Amino acid sequence: MYSQIICLITIVLTTAGGLCADTTTYQGEGNIRYDVDVTLHDFYGTAIPEPFTATISGADGNQRFDMIIRVTIDKMDSRNTKRDKDMREMFNAPKHPVITGTFSGIDWDEVVKGSANGPVELPFTLTISGREQPKVASVTNLHTDTDGSISFDLSFDVSLKAHGLKRPSMMGMIRVGDRVQVTATARLIHP
Repeated sequence: MYSQIICLITIVLTTAGGLCADTTTYQGEGNIRYDVDVTLHDFYGTAIPEPFTATISGADGNQRFDMIIRVTIDKMDSRNTKRDKDMREMFNAPKHPVITGTFSGIDWDEVVKGSANGPVELPFTLTISGREQPKVASVTNLHTDTDGSISFDLSFDVSLKAHGLKRPSMMGMIRVGDRVQVTATARLIHP
């Protein structure tokens, strides 16, 4: 009987501890730039992610970071109507209208500690045209404002081929490169 009471108390305390864990939900905003190599001339485009949230949960020393960023393909802008149309066709935007970056269970304490010494690697899953690929972003300029808001830059490469995308070409001679360099700035606004 005594061991059953101890077991019940342990379960209640463990469950209550999980419910009382600190979780802060941030409202996120940002901007994205993508740089594309092309046979004759390179170009860049921009995108604004849909409004998103990010959470940091757990106590100091054991904090976890989660964030999902979505970009609507129809809102990506390369400053050229024909190029944007080709890009939407390549992504098959009617069937897969959103590109998603999912950051899950990241050790936030390690990110903060590591950022003091330079760029930090942040693993995530990138979903383009229904195909998921593990990626690693380089995080720089991590800063926490006096109001608790957090800002940072991140960058990573995307292989179009790895996502099963056929690179656009013009007259068979001018071809988009396989690698696209993505850079982004994010701001997580403290509630």
